Amino acid sequence: MHSATAIVCEVFIGGYLRSLAQAKDIQPLSQMTTQAHMMDELSHHAIFRELAKLTYSAMSNTEKEFFAQVLPYPVYWLVDNDLDQWDLLLQQINFKPGKSMIDDYRANSKSPLERADFSALIKLSKELGIDDINTRILECKV
Repeated sequence: MHSATAIVCEVFIGGYLRSLAQAKDIQPLSQMTTQAHMMDELSHHAIFRELAKLTYSAMSNTEKEFFAQVLPYPVYWLVDNDLDQWDLLLQQINFKPGKSMIDDYRANSKSPLERADFSALIKLSKELGIDDINTRILECKV
């Protein structure tokens, strides 16, 4: 489970950082900081992908199937907005408009999977021989 989480984090972060680094509606300093972070991630992205391939190729068939089963879970963990936690936090500090802000966001936002770019994970999964990763992600019950 740990290796699946690490792999998803490494290949997933690039898409997220790319979307922020290209955003025109955020503060310029935030955009530049995100772009620097993205460049750092890209510098070791290829190395991590190769390590993932080596690790996966050394697994038994049972381990590979388990890996493929748990691979979608970190996708959901990473795209979760933690809205319930934010709601509780805003209640604790007695921020009155918090509840309506959270409810408004829930009502008007896309589902987390629609917002996320997990194309790099799909590409890596297919390279590993996990051809049904899209189905596994969509059918994942977290």
